[in-house]
Amino acid sequence: MNYESIGIGSAGENRMPRRNREDGVMTASSPRNRGSKAVSKKDLSTPRKRLVELMQWINNGRIRGLEVRCDEPVLDPLPIILRTCKFGGDNQPNAALSSKDYVLKKNVTEMFEILDREQSFLIEELVVVDGLPVHMTMKGTVQM
Repeated sequence: MNYESIGIGSAGENRMPRRNREDGVMTASSPRNRGSKAVSKKDLSTPRKRLVELMQWINNGRIRGLEVRCDEPVLDPLPIILRTCKFGGDNQPNAALSSKDYVLKKNVTEMFEILDREQSFLIEELVVVDGLPVHMTMKGTVQM
């Protein structure tokens, strides 16, 4: 499976600098803005946008073995992706996947606050329901 096949861009895009967007504006995850929250998709770094898009593509399922390095998800190579299919239900990617920008849900901002706080660790399992993270199991040093 590759990025293009699931509609979330290319792996090379995950390697873009995370601190500055192309227009030079600091993102909400930058050191100067710690404590402030990214309130919309456009405010996110490229790796974080790709994670949001991956969760929307999965819609219902799990991501296993997702590394977080320097508070950014590492999606190259892609972690293990498990999609849950509901018989008689909608098994398509979440409708938000096609939207360019929108306000982030609380679940997403809370997940990114954990990435900011913990910095570098392994997400053993991230459970996704309706395109949103609902809980995760982490391995590594925990910052209190």
